[in-house]
Amino acid sequence: MINPVWQQNQNSPHFRKHEVRPSNYLCFFAGKTGFQFPDNMGRIKLDLHDIYNNSKAIDKALQDAFEEAIDNKIREVEIIPGKGSGQLRKKVERFLQLPHIKPLYHRIENDSKNFGRLFVYFRFPPK
Repeated sequence: MINPVWQQNQNSPHFRKHEVRPSNYLCFFAGKTGFQFPDNMGRIKLDLHDIYNNSKAIDKALQDAFEEAIDNKIREVEIIPGKGSGQLRKKVERFLQLPHIKPLYHRIENDSKNFGRLFVYFRFPPK
C-alpha cells in the first residue's frame, strides 16, 4: 500500500506530493509479536532497549532475528544495544562469538558514527 505524504501546503507553488513505500526494514521489538514481512525486505532491525535487563529474552530475540534472516535470506541484521555502559553490547558480542552462532554469519561491522549499534552481515550462496 502506498501512502501519500504532503510535504508542504497544497496551495503553495512549491507543493510536492511524495509517495512513501513500505520500508525495507523489519523491526523486531522484543516482546511484541504480529509483525509482517514487507515484500522487498533488505534488513532486520533488532532494538534491545526494551529488554536490557532480561538475559534470556535478549538471547531469544537475537536467535529469532538470526533465524528470520537465514530463513528469508536477509543479508543484514542491525542490532541496537544502545550506548549506555556497554554491558548490553558485551552481551551481544558474547552471543555472536558462540560456537554454534559464529558460522551462521559472514562478518560484523561497528557503526562508525554511532557506537550504540552494530551490523551483522550474512552471505548466501547464489542460486
